[in-house]
Amino acid sequence: MSKQPMTWQRFGLSLIDAGINSASSGVTVMLVDPVDFNLFGGGALKLGALLAVGFLAGIFTFLRAHRLPGVEDA
Repeated sequence: MSKQPMTWQRFGLSLIDAGINSASSGVTVMLVDPVDFNLFGGGALKLGALLAVGFLAGIFTFLRAHRLPGVEDA
């Protein structure tokens, strides 16, 4: 199996995919601690913050592992 070159479209989709994959851990937290992280009763803000941090962590992890398309080694 040959590795396909990274295009900007594939890079963008992979970046979004990495963020969504990491943010999905917020659903697990909601199941483990439904008192603090729920959609009703004031927990939506905490859950949203947790999802945002997970999304950003996934994006930064992806960017660390994959270089931008078209950038050559220095």
